[in-house]
Amino acid sequence: MLRHYWRGGLVGKVLSDQYLFSRLENTRTYQEFQLLTQLEELGLPVSKPIAAKVQRSGFIYRGDLITEAVSGAQSLLDKLKQAPLTESEWQATAETLARFHNAGVFHADLNINNILFDERSKVFLIDFDRGEIRKPSQQTVENNMARLKRSFIKELNRNTEFYWRESEWDKFYALYRSFLTI
Repeated sequence: MLRHYWRGGLVGKVLSDQYLFSRLENTRTYQEFQLLTQLEELGLPVSKPIAAKVQRSGFIYRGDLITEAVSGAQSLLDKLKQAPLTESEWQATAETLARFHNAGVFHADLNINNILFDERSKVFLIDFDRGEIRKPSQQTVENNMARLKRSFIKELNRNTEFYWRESEWDKFYALYRSFLTI
């Protein structure tokens, strides 16, 4: 999978894919590649990093990242637009998120588009731009899960066919907490 780094928000309207360059190690591309390598070494389910490219021009750079595709990938959003998740799929999702959090992984954009299922319903997390490994803390976990809940609610309000209700969050969250060790 090839991913080009694009800016979001108001700045993105002016500098669509340009970032300030100081050193290679400070580029988002390099940092995400390094993080994915660490996560893979920890045995966490991520797309295997293959290559990264930083193209510098003066004080700016553009970046690209290539990762191995998740076989038969389907996002949690796509699955919920088709049918409710099974109990085992909810369990796999909760357990996978807890594994990342137990390892101190902070995902800067945890949402239902960045949770993938492969063809055997194994759960993967993708898009670790601005992510990092930190000392595990309750606050980081709470913030990450609150962000995830907001993405469920956002998609519930956006999609006419969406097999999730806000009342299901507490059950999912309790299942997730049962796998959490911090």
